[in-house]
Amino acid sequence: MRTASQACAFLAHLQGLLGEPPSGGPAEVLARAGWARTVGGANPYLTLFSRSGAGRAEVDRALADHLVEEVPSARSCMYLLPSDHVWIGLRAAEGGSAAEQRRGLKVGVTAAETEKLCEEVLAALKDGPLAPNELRSALGEKVRSLGEAGKKQGLSTNLPLALGRLQEEGNIGRVPWDGRLDNERYRYCLWQPSPLEGAMDRTQALRHLASLYWGWIGLASLAHFRWFTGLGVQASKSAIEGLGLVEVGDDGLLATPSTQHDLAAFSAPGQPDCRLVSCLDSLFLLRRDVTSFMGEEAIAAYGRVSGRGMASGGLADLEYNAILDRGMIVGLWEYDPAEGEIVYVAWGGEPTAIRRAVEKTEAFVRNDLGDCRSFSLDSPKSRQPRLRALRA
Repeated sequence: MRTASQACAFLAHLQGLLGEPPSGGPAEVLARAGWARTVGGANPYLTLFSRSGAGRAEVDRALADHLVEEVPSARSCMYLLPSDHVWIGLRAAEGGSAAEQRRGLKVGVTAAETEKLCEEVLAALKDGPLAPNELRSALGEKVRSLGEAGKKQGLSTNLPLALGRLQEEGNIGRVPWDGRLDNERYRYCLWQPSPLEGAMDRTQALRHLASLYWGWIGLASLAHFRWFTGLGVQASKSAIEGLGLVEVGDDGLLATPSTQHDLAAFSAPGQPDCRLVSCLDSLFLLRRDVTSFMGEEAIAAYGRVSGRGMASGGLADLEYNAILDRGMIVGLWEYDPAEGEIVYVAWGGEPTAIRRAVEKTEAFVRNDLGDCRSFSLDSPKSRQPRLRALRA
């Protein structure tokens, strides 16, 4: 029976967080490790840097060259994907715009109005990419305020309903206004030909996604897969048909037969291998079961730093970025742009190896990114409580 640390090391190995960096550029790394969640923060850059050493310029160039794309995908959330996976991501996102339209109906936006606005948006984009404010100017009164009622539904105007639908259908794409992924300012452009042109249907896409998913994370339960995809029980069971998944251990984890064989043959390295990753790293986000990467000491230390005990059923998400050693969480960190330094606390692992990993990531954040936001609304000011907790 594998120990927790051995299992975590194996998952880190699958994720490209152990040993020598895998070959290939950003698209190849994402294809092996999984799609990187984008919320206007640094996670895509940290995902690629921690696995391959790729700098921001390399990632931004891959985005500009359409080797990777940011599109609505699993649960209709935005992810950075290899271009070859875009059709799978968009198929997985199907239904998200319909849910948004139901919210629109509550404030008087009919499906017919959204359909007409979609046509107007496509016409406006024929002359080139436009930012939302530029679209509002071009469309005039066709974009209307939804007032206070709309704000309560998260819709200030009817424009997001059209943009969401057009993205999901593969008719338009969005590109960062300055080419960087760590902000939420975009321009929208026509996507011709559509990545869904000639693509397989959603059922087939979800089967492809299930195969990719168990390749990315190796060991996961059906519940883990359901959380990542947002699928119901029957749809999830249909998606995994043909994978031949087998139970590994007695905690509901499933693996393909080849992964089960690889796990049995795997030996965790005896030497430290420390990496600094985002709280949204795919190692965590694919299963949303952070506690499985923490030993008892880590759980106690996390409680001391965060000021709260572990919730019943374990920890789903991290509030802080993580320091890993062979897949196990051995510390927490945040970046302080005022001091140009990473502030961290570590309770396990080898201090010298951790310090070297901190210095390497600190130089990357300082020189390439300038700051390290976890999400779009994260800021040096809002980060102060976390920085104080780490320094304490």
